[in-house]
Amino acid sequence: VGWIKSFLIKESVNKIGEPIPWVTYPFLEFIKPRLKSNFQIFEYGSGNSTLFYSKLVKSVTSIELNKDWFDRIKRKISPNVQIILKELDINGEYCRSIFSQDILFDIIIIDAEDRINCLKCCGSKLKESGVIVLDDSDRIEYQEGVKYLISLGFKKIDFWGISPSYSNNKATTIFYKNNNCLGI
Repeated sequence: VGWIKSFLIKESVNKIGEPIPWVTYPFLEFIKPRLKSNFQIFEYGSGNSTLFYSKLVKSVTSIELNKDWFDRIKRKISPNVQIILKELDINGEYCRSIFSQDILFDIIIIDAEDRINCLKCCGSKLKESGVIVLDDSDRIEYQEGVKYLISLGFKKIDFWGISPSYSNNKATTIFYKNNNCLGI
């Protein structure tokens, strides 16, 4: 699947060197065939995930806080990607940056800083059939956000496994409701 290549080059790629998200392999296998060309994705944290998703969906809007990483990804993006540089300010403009978008999203991905506040802000920008993805959802520091989404009626599926270049077991979680865009 590319784990060794990812480990050697310190970047999340598949076995032929194409970019993939830095999520668990079980999640990646689950989501890839369910992505549709009309989906619109918002992600907190850009990277190879941005490049991967942009090949499979209508649009990706990504918020990035690291200037060097922003510049690196900006050089590689396709026309259906909007990447926005936003300084991190805990429970401030960074987590609320999703409100600057005039659309509702099919998938909102949270894989950056200030995750609990991002989780709390994103629900009103999610389509009725939309889902939220939280990477590293097994971490104790994110449990407040997990409990918050469950209190709003979201169900969850944890995808445990390893991720590119890491051998530790971790979880990537999908939060969903009935009649969601992934057919869960």
